[in-house]
Amino acid sequence: MKKLILGMILLAGLWSCTDQESEKYTGKAVEYQLYQASEFDYVGKAMVKELIGEISN
Repeated sequence: MKKLILGMILLAGLWSCTDQESEKYTGKAVEYQLYQASEFDYVGKAMVKELIGEISN
């Protein structure tokens, strides 16, 4: 019973901390392929997203 209550509390905590990403960004994004510039072997991409900004006077 204690495990069930602990699981429900953990689930509620994770659910309440979710971030609404769609509200922060405009949907415009640019993705760049990363290239190896040293001895270290890696693969990856860099993504730049446009944030929604408010104009203040």
